[in-house]
Amino acid sequence: MENIQNVFVGTPKAGGAIWSKAYDGVVPTDAIAPLGQEYEGHGYISEDGIANEVETETEDLKAYGGRVVKTVQTSRKETYKFTPIETNARTLKDQYGDDNVTVNAQGNLRAVHNAKLRPARTFVIETVLSENKVQRDVIPLGRITEVGEKKYASGSALASEITVTCEEDAQGNTAYTYVAEIEAGSPDVASEPLNVQGAGNGVTDDSE
Repeated sequence: MENIQNVFVGTPKAGGAIWSKAYDGVVPTDAIAPLGQEYEGHGYISEDGIANEVETETEDLKAYGGRVVKTVQTSRKETYKFTPIETNARTLKDQYGDDNVTVNAQGNLRAVHNAKLRPARTFVIETVLSENKVQRDVIPLGRITEVGEKKYASGSALASEITVTCEEDAQGNTAYTYVAEIEAGSPDVASEPLNVQGAGNGVTDDSE
């Protein structure tokens, strides 16, 4: 049955839409539990928001005579793309690698450019939905695999698009989505801490 209450418009949660930490095997399992202090915010994201894409390749199995009898999936790749528009230690680490960025006692930043692989991190994407709900996407094992062009131009933020490729966890899943409802009478979630119910309500996993 059609239900207009299930048509959502998303906005970033107050305080930041994207958070990450070094992978340690512990990940959120609902939409509402507070993130630990080990999570780092990625700051403001460009107005283009966040793009989640799943790319699959298939192959047709043909019988003698040319009839297609089955189509099998031969590969699957899931990514999240976003463009941080702040320049801080975390966004420089996204671009050049965690081991390549240092901050001195005065807060000055230094980034070394080289070909070192970036380590896997756990990424969390926080979204406030319309219809009184919130959503949390959890990427247990995400690795930054592409960094887009950075353009130095008048009137433009110094920013590069980041591509996070989702690797499979121990259950063979690449990401999880959790949705919870905000309690009636709670403060404006755009500016106040969330007061929500329904932990794990509406969980979906991307294991297909």
